[in-house]
Amino acid sequence: MSIQKVIKDVKEKREEISLLETQIQSLGPSGTIFDEILRLKKYLILLDFIIDSDRKILSFIKREQMESIKEIHMQNEVTLLEERMDTLKSLVRAYNKYLSSLDTIINNNSSFQLNNIMKTLTELTVVLTIPTITYGFWGINLKLPFQGIPYGSLLVIVISLLISLLVWYWLKKKKSL
Repeated sequence: MSIQKVIKDVKEKREEISLLETQIQSLGPSGTIFDEILRLKKYLILLDFIIDSDRKILSFIKREQMESIKEIHMQNEVTLLEERMDTLKSLVRAYNKYLSSLDTIINNNSSFQLNNIMKTLTELTVVLTIPTITYGFWGINLKLPFQGIPYGSLLVIVISLLISLLVWYWLKKKKSL
């Protein structure tokens, strides 16, 4: 019967969702997980459509044939099928909501990781800008401090690196950047 196949499919999708959740916890967000969520969502849409069409068929049978079905046993079977279809419909909706929340969690996690990467790149840019400005300043054709000292250029490099290290330490300590 069609309802048995739908029940079996819903159980299989529940197992796939559990497996997907385990993969997310162990591997983190990846392209394959997004593909898997999309595939499961499409399949749940298909199951929802199948349940709706089966419900329409059952409604038609109930409306057209109920008078000819005199046996209580058959009426009970029709009622049982309706209840199963309601349960399946609720399960499909719940799984769909769960997949949507998984999708949101993965997107939030990806955004958090991207923000951390951007923070690190910003810190590096600020730290490396200091030596660039210092070397640019000492590269101009004017009389500058340490110009007459034999190791003046080495002293300028050491000073700019010390300032960069101090800025890096300050950025790490601040934590709000």
